[in-house]
Amino acid sequence: MTLEEAYIRRKQENMALKRENASLSATVEALRKGTYSNPEKIAHLKKISELTRKLKEQERIKERYKTLYEKEKDGVNEFQALLRLTQNKPYTLQELCSAGC
Repeated sequence: MTLEEAYIRRKQENMALKRENASLSATVEALRKGTYSNPEKIAHLKKISELTRKLKEQERIKERYKTLYEKEKDGVNEFQALLRLTQNKPYTLQELCSAGC
């Protein structure tokens, strides 16, 4: 390694250390002021918020399908009741509609 290469390498290391020092100084200053927040904690809070939002959305979808299922079940029960009525005695269409159409 020549003297010039050694000088360039030392200069690059010196600049990297200055950047790291500035970053750490900013962190220490934020700690002193009480405004420092852990980036990992922030990432976890964002993930929790996102998952909570997705859970609420899935709950709404579940309730919608449950309501649709119950309406369909009620319609089938009404149809089966009308079918039982017609098996015992022949009814006219008007009698069936007055019974529960």
